[in-house]
Amino acid sequence: MASDDAEKLPPLRVLVVEDNVFNQVVISNMIRTLGHECVVMENGRMAVNMMTKVFHESVEVQRMRDSPGGISQEWAEHAFATRIDLILMDLYMPVMDGFVATEEIRSLEERIIGDGEHIPIIATTATTDRYDLRRCTQVGMDDYMLKPVRLERLRKLLSAYQELVYY
Repeated sequence: MASDDAEKLPPLRVLVVEDNVFNQVVISNMIRTLGHECVVMENGRMAVNMMTKVFHESVEVQRMRDSPGGISQEWAEHAFATRIDLILMDLYMPVMDGFVATEEIRSLEERIIGDGEHIPIIATTATTDRYDLRRCTQVGMDDYMLKPVRLERLRKLLSAYQELVYY
């Protein structure tokens, strides 16, 4: 698919999990500049709590779609507005780090959704340590992006995942 086609797709709703306020502002501004939506959480525990709610709402929406009465326009709009399409996850944060948060989110996907739905989780890290990068894969992260985050790299990453989410 051509990248021009990706621009015609609906914007992604990205969850940025980052404890550093400067990085929160820079990354969220880049995401919005690229035409996507953004929600920021300051640690892994907050992200897990949010994703628990998102997954439960997703199951409820699917149940309504499958029911004889179907889903109301209001619920459909709510579900679309509160979804998360992709997570950018810092690795080292207080309260709960990105590794543990990712393991918990993957466990929630399996327990609550259970049908193979998979939210892409991208590590954001300043390290190139092989152990950390290998651990990202082991806990269920899909990719990583080095900090400082660069606009062009973020554009390419979001465009690639936008095509996966919407096709």
